[in-house]
Amino acid sequence: MAIVFLWVLVAVVVGLLAAKRGRGSGNWFVIACALSPIVSLVLLFGMADLSVAAETDATHVRCPSCAEKVLREAVKCKHCSSVLTPSPRQETLMDKLTKTR
Repeated sequence: MAIVFLWVLVAVVVGLLAAKRGRGSGNWFVIACALSPIVSLVLLFGMADLSVAAETDATHVRCPSCAEKVLREAVKCKHCSSVLTPSPRQETLMDKLTKTR
């Protein structure tokens, strides 16, 4: 009985961590219960972080009107509806190194 309780408890933790990483907490809770909480943790941390915290300067800029982060390619701010001038993404050293020739 204690093992089942611990299994479900760790599955809840997996669901909460998935929500923090921008994933569906309910889906990851079910995966953790069905598969294994430890295996699902490894899978979760092996996937890209989709949360708002994953926004980088390479993908987002601050709106000059409201200072909220918006995509570089945006022509209208989703927060204040002000018109924006899209700023193309700067090519980084990593982009240059991984470019196919």
